[in-house]
Amino acid sequence: MLPECAAQEAVSPVTMTRPELPIVGRAQLIGLITEVVSAAAAAPQTVILIGEPGIGKSTMLRYAVASLESRHATVLFAGGSEPDHVRPFTALTELIWPVVDRIADLPVPLRDALRDIVDGGAAADDHGPALIQQAVLALLAIVAADRPLVIVLDDFDRFDPDSRQVLTYVVGRVPHLAVRVLISARQVDSLSGIDRSVRVVEVAPLTDAAAAELIETQSLVPDASVRGEIIRWSGGNPLALIESARFYGKSGSASFRGNYMVGTGFAHALFAAQLSELPADARRLTLFAAAGAGYETIDTITAAAGFGADLWRWDPAIGRALVAVTEDRRVRFSHPLLRSVAYSEGDLADRRTAHIALAASPQLDVACRAWHLAAAAPGPDESVASLLEQGAERSRQRGGYLEVARAMQRAAELSPGSDDAARRFTLASVAANFGGDPSWALALNASAVQRSEDPEIMGHAALTRASVLLQSARPAEAAELVRSALDGTPPANSRLRLALMYVAASASYYSGELSHRARLGPWLQQTDRDTLGDSVFPTPFPAGAGPVQRAYIAMYAQSAGSAHDRPAPWDRRWLHPMPASVEAFRRLIVGAMAYATEDSGLAVTELREAVEQLKAAGGLRGFTFAIAPLAWGLHDSGRWSELRALLDETETLCAVYDFGIASC
Repeated sequence: MLPECAAQEAVSPVTMTRPELPIVGRAQLIGLITEVVSAAAAAPQTVILIGEPGIGKSTMLRYAVASLESRHATVLFAGGSEPDHVRPFTALTELIWPVVDRIADLPVPLRDALRDIVDGGAAADDHGPALIQQAVLALLAIVAADRPLVIVLDDFDRFDPDSRQVLTYVVGRVPHLAVRVLISARQVDSLSGIDRSVRVVEVAPLTDAAAAELIETQSLVPDASVRGEIIRWSGGNPLALIESARFYGKSGSASFRGNYMVGTGFAHALFAAQLSELPADARRLTLFAAAGAGYETIDTITAAAGFGADLWRWDPAIGRALVAVTEDRRVRFSHPLLRSVAYSEGDLADRRTAHIALAASPQLDVACRAWHLAAAAPGPDESVASLLEQGAERSRQRGGYLEVARAMQRAAELSPGSDDAARRFTLASVAANFGGDPSWALALNASAVQRSEDPEIMGHAALTRASVLLQSARPAEAAELVRSALDGTPPANSRLRLALMYVAASASYYSGELSHRARLGPWLQQTDRDTLGDSVFPTPFPAGAGPVQRAYIAMYAQSAGSAHDRPAPWDRRWLHPMPASVEAFRRLIVGAMAYATEDSGLAVTELREAVEQLKAAGGLRGFTFAIAPLAWGLHDSGRWSELRALLDETETLCAVYDFGIASC
């Protein structure tokens, strides 16, 4: 006898509704699987989506199936779960349940085998795999004979082993039927036995532009200052993006701390449950790994956790695919949120113990040790803040300007004195801007000026804000901001004054206002005896670029007489190469001068090389607005393929940071 609920309507198609929010950045994949389920001409019969947890596989499968009208096809669905916690054939039973009444149409041996499987009793053990496979295939053939059949196997690698064995056989033998198959799995290794001719598609992480768009669709949008960090931390994983955007949108925090996100949603509960099943030693190791800065080896983590060289204690976590060990012996969590949960599940004392133990590891450099001591610090601590500042150069060499920004922001937060805090927030702001995150840089700037009215601090704040305004196609505001900084109480630092004048010159070109150009001449005269020495705060240009910077400013200053004046011709001696440390900056400035004087070919040559050299050195250092004249130079010289590639890259910057550089 079948269970009472089997006496349902002859065919009960699975009901799947479209997501309330749009699916972002997946148009091509959605198109493919929609063609599969609708049996479009030339579409593959079976598609397998491969990707990490939270990458969007299940969402896309449900979206495509929801697009089908139920009268046109029968949909059978089964989803994976914890295979160790369910009885045999659980997934198979879920799949065939809507058509369980059609089992009666099978020959007796096949009918009895499937009835025993669905009943879930001991009799199911009496039937061999071959008989069950033939019974399922025959059942699907009967259903598909009535109308097209769509089979959806979600998280196939998490099916119980018996169901996976049967369905692997079936999937390879449905090509002659009116059946379409969609499968998702985390790893392609779990698909052994499935026909190699099946179309396998890897679901890639979202692009930064798509990630930014996904954040904007959330009901609570996080502060702009943390969006860049959310995008980088999530690695393009939609689930991580959504959960972190919700957390920071709700908290309103302007300071990103990936490991401190404590959620109550499904994802948090799921990952917490998986971690809770680990032995105590393995849970301790995952906490220590989650506390890591990302540079510790598995050997360092194991020793710091108190287990010496007993690497076998990781086996439960590795076996459950919660963590993996890379070729360089780093521990990587299977999902960014899993790392956050592993960290937040430990209490404050456990987390401090982990950081202090890791800080004592002799294998770690000063930057890593300082990072751990900072994480363990209960309040302001100048010794730790100083250590973070000492390790800043090592941070830059290892992780670029953005890692410096993270270190200096934490150093500022730990600084007992307001002057030190302001100075360190300024250093963090410069690093964030150099690393290409202007929204974060502005927030750090605001923290600096709240703590100090020092002209140097205020000058750097004006430089960063003006640079961002210029990149956002707001040149008049940028010019006025620089004017207020230089005509008020100007900073004493000659390199900072020159950098401000350079931004003002660029702004005067884009604004078209004569009044903006008119200020350039007096500023040049006031600074003609300046010597460009060392600077407490990094400036966008090295001191060696000073002469060509002044030539650039003078070019616009000399065209301030009339609205009809074009930028003055410039001395061609600036085409001569300069020392390697200055050469990229010379090219940047010369390219801008060439474009302003309508030499598009030279502008493209110089700007393209400057952008590439600056990017290779760690970032555009706030010179993103140089992309605009490069784009127009490519347009004017008819280099369409290069222009398209540049605009594609620029689209990401505009989406993430609300830049208007493409319209400059």
